[in-house]
Amino acid sequence: MQALWQIPFDSISVNGNDVSVSTKEAVIDTGTSVILGNKGDIANIYSNIPGSAQMSNGIQWTSTHVTGLVVRKANRFTCKC
Repeated sequence: MQALWQIPFDSISVNGNDVSVSTKEAVIDTGTSVILGNKGDIANIYSNIPGSAQMSNGIQWTSTHVTGLVVRKANRFTCKC
C-alpha cells in the first residue's frame, strides 16, 4: 500500500546535476528538511549540496545550504524541495 506522500519518481537532481539513487520512490514532505534513504543514496544526494558534511555519528548529514533539490516524475510534476 502506498503511503499518502509516497510517490514514484524518474530522477533526482541537485543544482542541475542528476544524482544516482537505487530507488525510484520518495516520500515528499515540504514541512521538513529530512532526507531518508539508504546510506549510499543519501551520500550521493548530499555530496551535490554545497556546505554538506556527514555528522560524527555516521548516520546523519548536515548542510548549511540546501537549494535546488528536484524530484521529477515525467509528464506529471516536479517537486523543488
